[in-house]
Amino acid sequence: MRKSVLAAAAAAVAVVTLAACGTSSTQTSDKSSAPGSASAGQQERTTTLTVGLVPVVNVAPLYLGIKQGFFKAEGLAIKPVISQTFTANVAAVVNGTQQIGFGATVPLLLSVNNGVPLRILANSDVTGKPPNGDNSGVFVANGSGITSVKGLEGKTIAINALDNVQDTAIKSAMLNAGADPSRVKFLEVPLPAMVATLKAHRVDAIALGEPFVTAAEAAGFTMLIRTYEAGFPIGTPIASYFSSQSWAQKNPKLAAAFSAAMDKSTAYAIANPDAARAIMSEYTQIPPETLKKVILGTFSSKAEPGPIEDLAKLMVKVGTMKSVPDLTPVFGQ
Repeated sequence: MRKSVLAAAAAAVAVVTLAACGTSSTQTSDKSSAPGSASAGQQERTTTLTVGLVPVVNVAPLYLGIKQGFFKAEGLAIKPVISQTFTANVAAVVNGTQQIGFGATVPLLLSVNNGVPLRILANSDVTGKPPNGDNSGVFVANGSGITSVKGLEGKTIAINALDNVQDTAIKSAMLNAGADPSRVKFLEVPLPAMVATLKAHRVDAIALGEPFVTAAEAAGFTMLIRTYEAGFPIGTPIASYFSSQSWAQKNPKLAAAFSAAMDKSTAYAIANPDAARAIMSEYTQIPPETLKKVILGTFSSKAEPGPIEDLAKLMVKVGTMKSVPDLTPVFGQ
């Protein structure tokens, strides 16, 4: 297990609780009276699951699912908890502070490769065709002189976390363009501070997802590339919801209920993009006028082994990970 994951374990309990939806039983293990699926009829009991989230576009379907009652119909009450890092969510899931976490699939696979026993319950989104299906971007300041991916050689790029989706995609994009990714320096910068960091010229470029892409465009920066389009094949899983393997094994009905509710929530978000944008005002501080312009990307809850294994192979190719881990336990097979 990576030191960063272990170090975050003690701090995981400090994440900020945003909301708890529904009250009833707070048990998190399956019993004979545990909730099943909506097809079994209206549930008299609900089980509260604490879900660690990051305040990005990707989690909009979950909030919509809470609001539309999809989780309640599956016998679940979701208690969202916001953190700023994937590492904190992994630590909280491993130590039992929360039952489910959310984060980019790249560091999730890296954690699995480092011995952290995680189980993927659902995807949140995958790479899609731009402009509407891809909500990523690498931005440079006007007059920077950087006009191509090769121009990133020797430069410093701000990303929100190292060994993550952004630097993996950028390295892949550079290889695709015949550039040398070893000549790029990546600097960790919190997402809300990205625009100010580039304005102050402390970095040469910033790599973002929505809703921060729209904020960078509003600041007048130039998009150099759509990060996912340039670095990943269409359909690459970007982020996932996960639990510990032990929790999923002990609570198969709860795990299945969560996955089923995410399927419904994701379908609703796809069919109601305006509602997905509107719900973001409840867990971000993005102004309403900015949210109207946000590109949602490609929501998809179906977690399939093939695309995730392909992502793991790409991570090895660009040096994010040394080897492809055994993914069988990740899918409960």
